[in-house]
Amino acid sequence: MTLLAEAPPRGTTAYTQLAESPFAPADATCAYASLSALHVREAWARLIDRLISIRFLQEDWDGQGSVAPDPNAVAGATKLALTLKTQKYPPADRVTASVNGTVVFEWHTPEGYQEIEVTSPVDAELRWVAKGSRAAEVTAISIG
Repeated sequence: MTLLAEAPPRGTTAYTQLAESPFAPADATCAYASLSALHVREAWARLIDRLISIRFLQEDWDGQGSVAPDPNAVAGATKLALTLKTQKYPPADRVTASVNGTVVFEWHTPEGYQEIEVTSPVDAELRWVAKGSRAAEVTAISIG
């Protein structure tokens, strides 16, 4: 497991960090190649709608005492989603509020599991677990 104890290099963006991860924009070899452009657009629209609904969650939204999502983290997550969509990344399989007020995107691919946890309007943490691995690679990213 790799943990970053410092901020990413100045000028680093979510896109540049993602390009360095094992998870890359959709291409002919990815699991999403069979999806039509219409299905991809619809998936992104649902994801953006979900982010809007997350913005309105209140304290104890899960009945277990979870804090309300930080509006700034939701704004950062929305900016990240729009950037990923523009860069032709596949839509996340799931986006949800976390119990500590952050927003989490999840992708499940044949190569492994990736999540991005957005903690502020400009900060996020990318986690990648390759198929068959028990270790997560963790990278701090900046939403540019």
